[in-house]
Amino acid sequence: MKDCLICETPIEQFISFGNMPLANGFLDQSQFNKEYFFELAVGVLSELPYGPIDAATRS
Repeated sequence: MKDCLICETPIEQFISFGNMPLANGFLDQSQFNKEYFFELAVGVLSELPYGPIDAATRS
């Protein structure tokens, strides 16, 4: 995963939901091979005491 944009600390991924298509992308069958996917993953900064940070990266 990438570093935090605020403190530049590495984000530790703890779960990945794999490649996901964009929501509400109602495509025709001819558009299936051009569909955009991204990796949906959740991570946390080990130095912070509060909740997870969502991160989406292009695959």
